Amino acid sequence: MSAVFVVFSIVGLKFNFESIQVSRFIHPVFLSILLLLPLRAAAWQDGAPRRSVVRLATYNVHGGLEASPRVVGRFLAGLNLDLLSLQEVPDQDYLAMVAAETGLDYFTPTDRFKVVLARQPLEGVERIPLPTGRGVIRATAMLRGVPVSIYGIHNSWDQSGDRENRHIVNEILPADANPRKILLGDFNDEHYSTQNIILESALNDAWTDLGVRPGERTTWPATGFAGAEGHQLIDLLMYDPAGGMFPVDAHIPKLAPVLSDHRPVVFSMMLTEPIFVDPPQDFIVDAVFGSELLELRFDREVDPASAARPERYSIRRLGGAGPAVEVLRARVDRHRRRVRLRTSAHEPGETYELIVAGVVARGGETGMRATGRTYACLTNLLLNPGAEAGLTDWEVSGALEAVTGLTQLEAYSGDSFFAGGAADVASRATQSVSLQSFADPIDQGRVTLHLGAWLAAAYLIFPGGESRAEPYDEAEVSFTLHDAAGRELRAIASGKHDTLYWWPW
Repeated sequence: MSAVFVVFSIVGLKFNFESIQVSRFIHPVFLSILLLLPLRAAAWQDGAPRRSVVRLATYNVHGGLEASPRVVGRFLAGLNLDLLSLQEVPDQDYLAMVAAETGLDYFTPTDRFKVVLARQPLEGVERIPLPTGRGVIRATAMLRGVPVSIYGIHNSWDQSGDRENRHIVNEILPADANPRKILLGDFNDEHYSTQNIILESALNDAWTDLGVRPGERTTWPATGFAGAEGHQLIDLLMYDPAGGMFPVDAHIPKLAPVLSDHRPVVFSMMLTEPIFVDPPQDFIVDAVFGSELLELRFDREVDPASAARPERYSIRRLGGAGPAVEVLRARVDRHRRRVRLRTSAHEPGETYELIVAGVVARGGETGMRATGRTYACLTNLLLNPGAEAGLTDWEVSGALEAVTGLTQLEAYSGDSFFAGGAADVASRATQSVSLQSFADPIDQGRVTLHLGAWLAAAYLIFPGGESRAEPYDEAEVSFTLHDAAGRELRAIASGKHDTLYWWPW
């Protein structure tokens, strides 16, 4: 008989472990579901709209310093694009060569070295100035017969980026009567930055809809070590969710040698004609924070008013009689895909089914059909997992501390979380958990260990709410399994996270 121990260690700055008992959300599974959406929706919608998938790309070519326009154009030609947004185009000759190689024969005038190219004629082309002196390019593109407003983007960061994006959201987008709007380019910041939070008050981020967190993929830098600013996912596509569009795939081609300091990104977007916004198709129970609080995550952003109604949710206990679990409150997280449910008490160790019906997607009107997912109310084996008792029960090194807030961050659950402290040193907290009481079922192969955590990074905020990009530390969690003799059986790590808001692992 073996007695297995798990050693839990952390390296980094900001983390919250309330969700340690939750199964990991595997993005490729959700991506497969998303790729099936056009087929599923067509199967159950009477008079389903026509659906087309178009390919759009963005590429910052860094002034042509790394490669000639012929080389760049020949690479892009192999992507079979409907539309392309380029940034840092050095001159008109460079643009003409790329257009000739790709067959994207219609293009806008360059504006501050950015340009939009398309396979079909572009209409209504204009440069719209921004308060900082930069601008955006707007044009109407016919994509598989569907008119879409395209905005070529190369925005600033920090406080200048905040001002530019407020102008886009408050002035530019409301003046565009076309409900199908796509912003494509180098945004110079990531999901959850103050710059992108402003944009995402009106738009959806395609990477986020595909379940990809900042730092999980890298579009900049493509050359050299990431350095103080880390590796970033800043080449983006944002779209108006009311326009009947949804991303089905995003791809970052691997190039050797690289052709720019950025990596190109190819997005596949589904368009509907006439406009139809699909309701959520699926969800998972992403976390169980004790017996009276759980969280679910939808496959797309939801309408907050619709998803905050407790009557949209019902819970039944599986495998036997027991008291009913009532959903008392529903709160939509700022992520708009996560919904926190406050419930009556679950029985630890029991399995339940959560059924969701009628929740509407952001920008839509049609409710989700009744869909159920099972989950178990598990017991967290860690002591003091969310720093509610300070650093009690943890072996600590470095400058680790328990805090109730840090710049833009508040605790994701409860009142506290762990942070690395102000000192420029690696901080670590370690806890060992004995699994001796589970030795028999472990030996019989009847035990599943659920691992999870929530991680985030903080950034500097000015009194007006604007942010500044500063070098910030990254968080990581790791789990190591040992047998009774102390031999390591397996090690599992989250990898470094530098998301600017809590993200599950």
